[in-house]
Amino acid sequence: MKIIFTGILLILAFFTKGEERSFMVEGFIKGKQSFKYAYCFDNDYKIIAKANIINYGFSINGKHVNYSKFGQIPLIIILLSNEEEPINPRKLSNRQHYHCTAILAKKIDIIYDGDQKIFTISGSNENELQNKFMKNYAVYRNKRDSIYQVIDSYTKSSEEKEELKVRSAKQLFLNTVYNMIKLCQENPDSEVALSNFAPVIYEQQIRGDVVSDIFEGFTERLKNSKYGMGLKKDLEDKIKAEEAMDNPSYTKGMVMPVFKLKNDKEQQVESVAALSKYTLIDFWATWCVPCRNETPNLIKMYERFKKQGFSIITISIDDQKDKEKWIKAIKDDDMKRFTNLFNGGDISGLAKELKIVSIPTNYLVDIKGVIVGTNLRSNELTEKLQELFSK
Repeated sequence: MKIIFTGILLILAFFTKGEERSFMVEGFIKGKQSFKYAYCFDNDYKIIAKANIINYGFSINGKHVNYSKFGQIPLIIILLSNEEEPINPRKLSNRQHYHCTAILAKKIDIIYDGDQKIFTISGSNENELQNKFMKNYAVYRNKRDSIYQVIDSYTKSSEEKEELKVRSAKQLFLNTVYNMIKLCQENPDSEVALSNFAPVIYEQQIRGDVVSDIFEGFTERLKNSKYGMGLKKDLEDKIKAEEAMDNPSYTKGMVMPVFKLKNDKEQQVESVAALSKYTLIDFWATWCVPCRNETPNLIKMYERFKKQGFSIITISIDDQKDKEKWIKAIKDDDMKRFTNLFNGGDISGLAKELKIVSIPTNYLVDIKGVIVGTNLRSNELTEKLQELFSK
């Protein structure tokens, strides 16, 4: 069974195995904002090159080795930073400023307007279209930041402000996805459009059958390409996951099955002994970007409600071979405050019994293991915990 995940997809693949292509990036930064360095990543988020930014300009000459794991058009990611070392590349997201994704070409021109916080990409027909997708994200980010400033001016608690921000950003991003759909429909035979379609599939607020109809608008050439077939499989998994979630094995009011799993110190933990007054049991994996993007919010919820009897148990469905990656992710993402358990794959143990077909997935249970909520995130989780602890 293949697990699918929601939210924004980090793009991870190239076209031709073993083909090395040289490229050059010429960049310029205008506006009051300044940066010291420009980093260039490949599709695997490995650094290809680093350049000093001098007099608001930078130049990068690099080589990009392609391989055909997923068959997607080759990309590079440019990150502007003042840090000597780049941030954890897993945290790069189109919902953040200061970086952009360009289609690999012999010559790529990039201008960053620091006042408007918008990248302009040019140098090939592919990048002219990619530029439209990147500007779509920029519009989202700028609107979101403006709304955040308004919310910060409210005479509300920090928790209430955070809930408003989450709710507003969720709706704004949905609008962004609809704009992406329009660009894809306008360019049905473009590999660039196809490469930007994945976030549409993983947007929770759009049902799989609706996305399927949109996907059918691409040409047969693209739908039958290696990358297109991969997207089609993910889309089929999304529809199956939604059907399973519409008819879950364990629902509100049922008792969570008792389980025993090992933690990151190889100690066996029994669920009965690990439950607090209320416990969030969260299924995730190191490769699931939306799962890891949700971690900061889980940390906030834990810190806010832990004294009232709230705890979090995370359960990884990473493969056995990726156990070391799981241990590293716990450290990198500051998850030591949680009880972190390892299920070892999605087709065995607790994940199989619960029929986990998509992640992130969570269950909120009381001290007796009774399920009081499922798939609660951000403001929904906050509101539920406020309700429970006010009784």
